Amino acid sequence: MAHTQVTKTYSQNTGTANTFSYSGSFETFIATEVIVLLDDVALTYQSGTINESASPRQYTVDVTAKTIHIGGADLSSGTIIIKPVTNVDTAKATYSAGATIRSGDLNNNQTQVLRKLKELADRSLDKTGGTMTGDLTMGEDQTIIFEGGTDDAYETTLTVTDPTADR
Repeated sequence: MAHTQVTKTYSQNTGTANTFSYSGSFETFIATEVIVLLDDVALTYQSGTINESASPRQYTVDVTAKTIHIGGADLSSGTIIIKPVTNVDTAKATYSAGATIRSGDLNNNQTQVLRKLKELADRSLDKTGGTMTGDLTMGEDQTIIFEGGTDDAYETTLTVTDPTADR
């Protein structure tokens, strides 16, 4: 089951300005589960008519055609990231005592969980290593400990206290 983000350049539209396809990349239950970033800046989902002068820019989602449309002037540069964020706050179907359980409801609940697990796996680093892109912000007095080739009593510890200026 494909369930991965899509990266497009501004010129990879569907033939309609500012409209981009994510077909074949992921499925969603509802439009709000599609997140769009333009040059790593999150855009604002809009369910109705887009405010063409909105800042930050707005986008709409057509879950049937599997396309997004970004409002505003035609894009002349930029990178668009379209990614799924499955909502697991509410089950797709709930059950009560004595109610009929339908296979479609069970399948939707299972699919919902599987999609979320895939999203989490795509964003996680394996304990054996990996590459992280983006910023990592750590709170005050957090430490990073580097162990050498020998697991012993000697380590290098990096601790950041409350900064008094940008460093």
